[in-house]
Amino acid sequence: MELVWIGVIIPLRLIVIPPIEILALSGNILLSYNLWKRCYPNLLILEKENEMPLINGAHSIIYSKKPEADRVFLRDIMGLSHVDVGDGWLIFGLPASELAVHPSSKNNKQELYFMCKDIHAFIKTMKGKKVTCSSIQSQAWGELTYVTLPGGGKLGVYQPHHARPKASKQRTTSTSRRPTPRKTS
Repeated sequence: MELVWIGVIIPLRLIVIPPIEILALSGNILLSYNLWKRCYPNLLILEKENEMPLINGAHSIIYSKKPEADRVFLRDIMGLSHVDVGDGWLIFGLPASELAVHPSSKNNKQELYFMCKDIHAFIKTMKGKKVTCSSIQSQAWGELTYVTLPGGGKLGVYQPHHARPKASKQRTTSTSRRPTPRKTS
């Protein structure tokens, strides 16, 4: 049997259980790993560290002539969660994201697009908040609109037609997985 780390996610807490065999006991019934996972959808399997991605997030930057106004827009109009890291400097949380690499004649060019499930509902919501969106452009990869930020920059928002990848698993820094060395006198 292969040994794996198992953790159970409960609101605001992750409990990590030391390695156990893939067969698990639930009450008096022995369950296979797949059945266990179906019965307990909050089960989290932490893979071997060398198999986990090294990246646990991305930090995107919007450069603006009016950064304070754009921060207010992202906080109040787009409703993004945020932390204030000092002096009103907000860093925003983003939902699941993806990254693509496109061919270009030059390096050091990046773009940021927000994605939504329904472009028409997004535009309707923005209109209700007195935010103008460009007309929808149908692209092979999705339905695209642009929102003009208070600083004058344009932010693309699209409803994708393409397949979406699953979110990468985050590397855990839990020390409860390794025993603490004993001090010798």
